Amino acid sequence: MTNPKSKPQKKTKIPGNINHDVERGVQDEIKRLLKAAEQGDASSQFNLAGKYYNQQDYQEAVKWCCKAAEQGYAAAQYNLGVCYDNGKGVPKDEQAAVKWYRKAAEQGDTAAKNNLALLLAKNSTPSAQPKQPMEKKSTLQCVSVEQPFGCPPPIVHCPICGKAMLDPDGGGLTECPHLAFSYVSEIGGFEYISAQVEQRTKVTTESEVSFETLKRRLKKAGYGNQLLVLEIVYGGMACGPVYSSVAYGFDYGTLAGTSEA
Repeated sequence: MTNPKSKPQKKTKIPGNINHDVERGVQDEIKRLLKAAEQGDASSQFNLAGKYYNQQDYQEAVKWCCKAAEQGYAAAQYNLGVCYDNGKGVPKDEQAAVKWYRKAAEQGDTAAKNNLALLLAKNSTPSAQPKQPMEKKSTLQCVSVEQPFGCPPPIVHCPICGKAMLDPDGGGLTECPHLAFSYVSEIGGFEYISAQVEQRTKVTTESEVSFETLKRRLKKAGYGNQLLVLEIVYGGMACGPVYSSVAYGFDYGTLAGTSEA
């Protein structure tokens, strides 16, 4: 017999399929982004690419990432570089990765700068750079990568001929016709400087100059993107103050026989 004063029992609400609800939410978001992306909105194209990438639909991700990258969207340019670098959605292509990392780096993208420098510094560097003179521009190519304390330094190769810059047996710098200079911040000077750079910048191996001063001298001397400056920074934000850095300059003008004076 029921007690007339007792309250009726509440029915327990059984939740639906949570995974299904999440998936439906993702698909609704994709539809919303797709509408704006098809109208040319770069931000929507970039975010849509991210949705497809998370679903492991890499080809569709690359398709929309490429559209945003071609509109100058820096984050999309960086992500497209990552796809080419790792062969996600496209065949692995280090030259294409360098191209898109560089575009993003030129807009100040820090991750792109680091990935670009690492790609140029790794053993496979020779395949990552064109082996013919580039269209001349006034801006120096400068890339930098932070190297944490305790980690072995990257093996830097000439991006033109592929020769390792350091003798593996500890004999110092190797001879390379494309090496313009090797600058060591710890001593504020040069381990090596080519006669051509010395003549044009009025800087010698005996000169004590800062890295920023060096870059200003190079720009004033007329070196544009024909000179690639690769800086390895030991220390950096992740590891405390910068301890030192080494910068290598590679002269693409040597591909034409001799650098322009």
